[in-house]
Amino acid sequence: MKTFVVTGGAGFIGSHLCEELASLGNKVYSIDDYSAGYKRNLKGLDVIPLEGDVTMEYTKDLIKSLTPDGLFHQAASKKNICLNNPKRDLEVNVAGAFNMATICRDLDIPMVHASTGSVYGEAVRCQDEEHPTNPVSYYGISKLAGEKYSRFIANAKILRYFHVIGDRQESSDDRGGVLAIWMRRLEQGLPIIVYGDGTQERSFTYVKDVVKANILAMEKGDGIYNVASGHLYTLNDMVEGLRKFYPNMQVEYQNWLPGDVKKFDVDNARICKLGMKNWETLDKILECMM
Repeated sequence: MKTFVVTGGAGFIGSHLCEELASLGNKVYSIDDYSAGYKRNLKGLDVIPLEGDVTMEYTKDLIKSLTPDGLFHQAASKKNICLNNPKRDLEVNVAGAFNMATICRDLDIPMVHASTGSVYGEAVRCQDEEHPTNPVSYYGISKLAGEKYSRFIANAKILRYFHVIGDRQESSDDRGGVLAIWMRRLEQGLPIIVYGDGTQERSFTYVKDVVKANILAMEKGDGIYNVASGHLYTLNDMVEGLRKFYPNMQVEYQNWLPGDVKKFDVDNARICKLGMKNWETLDKILECMM
């Protein structure tokens, strides 16, 4: 049995990761300050929930006392929060990553650091891991800085997520993912809102595929990996996918959001070579969530 710490363990991706790690027979500690995660996400799981803020010194001491075999750093300040409070964004995404990397260096344990495709900014060519990084949002800037500290201090394995979707995703307007927000609004009998004209492309990636990528990276990864399904869809494609389940849904188109990247052309060959395969399609993901 190995012992793992998952920061942000009560969050969307973190709770799925905790669940899978525990099902594989590991001892799993979730560290979360519950600013975005929820205790209900861990209910019934064989996971030890602990409260902690990755920016605080006491959390570093707590994690060190657990003597883990590895750390998955999933805690982050999300994109919309960054727009409203860029200083907190800096604290969580940069100082938090710095703190977690320092722990892993001091304990000499491997670290998997969750980053984002937003570090690239607008695509100038197919976005492989050597694509120029030119983020166009506070979120992308802070996550890129967190990557740099994690690699420099702890030689962390970096996973750049692209448009992760699945159950347990936050659905509030300021923190939620687009699909989760839309589904909440549909359940409330409200129209869904598309910012822009809906032609922006996304490589929607199922949360359980992201979990598999994390575990592969911990076991045998080295370096930076794009974690994307490789299936490109527009927001309008997702709208039409939802119509199969909500035939009477209403759609409102509004102004573009600042910093919204309109096109992604993602190369996932490196993570596929590590062992990822059979990525779920959007239709299958929607079926699993209904």
